[in-house]
Amino acid sequence: MTLLQVQGTTANFTVRDRRSLAAQTISVEATLKELKTYLIPQVKDLAQVFGVSRPTIYSWLNNESKPGAEHIQRMSDLHGLVLHAKIAFKDLPLKHVHSAIASSKMITLLSRRELPAETVINGVIDQIAANAIVEAGQRKARRQIDIVQKSIALGNSRGISDDIRLQTDILTGKGFPEEDS
Repeated sequence: MTLLQVQGTTANFTVRDRRSLAAQTISVEATLKELKTYLIPQVKDLAQVFGVSRPTIYSWLNNESKPGAEHIQRMSDLHGLVLHAKIAFKDLPLKHVHSAIASSKMITLLSRRELPAETVINGVIDQIAANAIVEAGQRKARRQIDIVQKSIALGNSRGISDDIRLQTDILTGKGFPEEDS
């Protein structure tokens, strides 16, 4: 259930949790900022999801205008997904999450006139989290490889064990050492 309350220049809406029936009043600006942080990082994509222009999104973010009832309803529908995303993306660097969102079908799903089932979108959120974890791990491994390669190139390889050299060779594509038969 969504109730639009316009107070002065601020538009708020009330969301009821389906499980506890607890009501929560949320501002449009706060909801848009959460959507931008956790699900739709680009303003152009927010505009696409809501079917409005980028300047309209900026005016909502800056509290210069209020969205219509249909946009408030959409925000309410998306608010529950933000809660799932916050849990799924907890402790993940947002730059990796945003990169994973960009290569996912999230924006396409959220841009549909009728949102897909919550379980479908939550599945995509979980896949984005998994991809962000992999990306974060790859970047960390890449940094470690760069450090080892620089040390070897500079002749500072005394502290580098044979195991680390082997792992670096494997990860950089030099392959496995030949086994003696």
